[in-house]
Amino acid sequence: MLKKNDIVEVEIVDLTHEGAGVAKVDGLVFFVENALPTEKILMRVLKVNKKIGFGKVEEYLTQSPHRNQDLDLAYLRSGIADLGHLAYPEQLKFKTKQVKDSLYKIAGIMDVEVADTLGMEIPSSIVTRLRFLFVVLMVFWRLVFSVRILMI
Repeated sequence: MLKKNDIVEVEIVDLTHEGAGVAKVDGLVFFVENALPTEKILMRVLKVNKKIGFGKVEEYLTQSPHRNQDLDLAYLRSGIADLGHLAYPEQLKFKTKQVKDSLYKIAGIMDVEVADTLGMEIPSSIVTRLRFLFVVLMVFWRLVFSVRILMI
């Protein structure tokens, strides 16, 4: 039985809709931030429940050819770019798969044809806008919080 802080070698088999890698070990499903399907990693166990667990990457043994190397991990953690570690063409394929999976899980529809997800011509432009928006919101939040403290 795995316990907290154990380190185990796993292969990532899928992604969650939030972009976390999915690994299976000893009958448990583990969710691992910043891991992609086909990657083999050394995973540190962070938390274990009855059927699921959470882990983090200690070391990449093999990396996915679809990994986006130009990524600031802060964007993954903030939720701005849940799939930012996945190359853009693969993100589009993943989103098409999500639609198919949701149709099956929610409505039991298996034999439906889902069109490919349409992408942007310049996908980095939206990320640049989101980065700017994130910085503006953080500055605004700090300003509001500072003013509230001064008023108390």
